[in-house]
Amino acid sequence: MLTYNLEKRGDAPLYEYLYKCIKNDIIDGQLKAGDKLPSKRRLADNLSVSLITVQNAYEQLLLEGYIFSLEKKGYYVAEIDTLPSIGSKNDSNKSSKSELSIKSKACVDARKSKHVEEDEKQADYKADFTASHGYEKLFPFPTWARLMRKTLLNDKPEAFLAKTSTGSKRLRETLSRYLYEFRGLNVSADNIVIGAGMEYLYGLLVQLLGRDKMIAVEDPGHSKVYKIYESNGVKTLHVPIDNDGLIPDKIDIKKVSAIHITPSHHFPMGVTMPASRRHSIVRLAIDNDKYIIEDDFDSEFRYELRPLPTLASLAMDNVIYMNTFSKSMMGVVRIAYMVLPDRLMDIYKETLGFYSSTVPAMEQFTLASFIEEGFYERHINRVRLYFKRRKQDFKEAFADSKLSEYGAMAENTGGGHCIIKLNDSIDEAELRDKLEKNRIKIYFVSQYCYKTGCKYRNTLVVNYSDIEKEELIKVFNNITNMI
Repeated sequence: MLTYNLEKRGDAPLYEYLYKCIKNDIIDGQLKAGDKLPSKRRLADNLSVSLITVQNAYEQLLLEGYIFSLEKKGYYVAEIDTLPSIGSKNDSNKSSKSELSIKSKACVDARKSKHVEEDEKQADYKADFTASHGYEKLFPFPTWARLMRKTLLNDKPEAFLAKTSTGSKRLRETLSRYLYEFRGLNVSADNIVIGAGMEYLYGLLVQLLGRDKMIAVEDPGHSKVYKIYESNGVKTLHVPIDNDGLIPDKIDIKKVSAIHITPSHHFPMGVTMPASRRHSIVRLAIDNDKYIIEDDFDSEFRYELRPLPTLASLAMDNVIYMNTFSKSMMGVVRIAYMVLPDRLMDIYKETLGFYSSTVPAMEQFTLASFIEEGFYERHINRVRLYFKRRKQDFKEAFADSKLSEYGAMAENTGGGHCIIKLNDSIDEAELRDKLEKNRIKIYFVSQYCYKTGCKYRNTLVVNYSDIEKEELIKVFNNITNMI
């Protein structure tokens, strides 16, 4: 029977501490592949905790791929291979543990197509499912304005004189603390580069990695990513995904210098990469001395349990961590940032250190205050709750509509959109034309594929909107009438 001293958990939630204890036993080999874990009730009784505490701990381990379940039999430890110990100068004061890797497999292929990120003509749509709408009203504009005034009055000399290529020291230190507290990343502020949007940072990466290189990208995926790389002279290798994310075996690792992935929440498929696949890709990068560009897309918006650990926490010397505030703060500030490994940071200082930060110092100071005073965390919690409610409305509206007779809505654990797979007998091209004529704006997964996505035919990408549930049912029924 598993026994842990739960009094050592400190301020951590009880389920999170229990999850970490079991996870560490798996990593250390105390629990071996195939070992059966105690039932939730037995473990709860043994530890004198609630059943929900054990259930949440098991679900987090299940979500990350450290354990698996068999119907009517229980939970078992997953089969894993150990990775070498991973460390960095940035976390030399912290002890690091060996991480693990599991092999994976998969399939899929595709064909070049028109991509949805291209500029489109403005149109008056009856329903728009191409971007999440409604949560803009949740942003605390008065608070942001007050903090900006405070910056102007109190921080003016420092805010307007600070000109560094990596961004203001204050915001970088704030981000360093934020990443440690909320993403489990122990990084130095000196390794953080702040820029005006992810597109700008992608351009910097091209200069750091070299224009004569090739970068692996997800297929399907955001076409803007590969277009930015290719517009800077970099070749891209389009790698298929499966239900666990990008497939390592499909990467020609000798040709690429980096692998660009969205492990927390893939777009458009909504896939969350499990621990097994994460470790496989990390091992691949370490063994071949390649970089992983970790785009932590939508990681803030998870509805179940805690966010998954970052790839950067597994291999800080091989992972470039990137994130943006444009999604979580709906473009109020166009600020993104990346965390560079030490060797890339040295190259950046040597070759690009003459750049000036592309984000006004006043906005950087205001964002730092917004995070430091807890307003950002509160805002994220409100948006997360909003998306969770909208997701439930969409599920219920779909189930109550006639469209549910022609397809199924895929489950997802986060983000601001869902996937609806329609029957294969439907003519996608014809349906797309009808939707456009009826002023319903919606994209298909095939529009995000670089090659022909026969596997993704008739698959809708539906962003949560502020359309009320009853109106949603009408829209879904309208779509049904076009089929």
